[in-house]
Amino acid sequence: MNIKNKYIALIFVLGYCIRSLGAIGKINSEPWGGPLLATGLFMSAVSVVLIVYKLFQHPKVKEFLNK
Repeated sequence: MNIKNKYIALIFVLGYCIRSLGAIGKINSEPWGGPLLATGLFMSAVSVVLIVYKLFQHPKVKEFLNK
């Protein structure tokens, strides 16, 4: 996997923004609130999984985690 960290951060930020809009939609009982909330949560979860995967693929992960 060769995805750059800045793209993972962008996915996380977009997921956060979409999740916030979905939460506002759910509070106002809008029909689009639920799907936006689910999409934002999914994007945030994917970005966290990707960054953890990249962290453990790093060649010096043992040194990084033990400091």
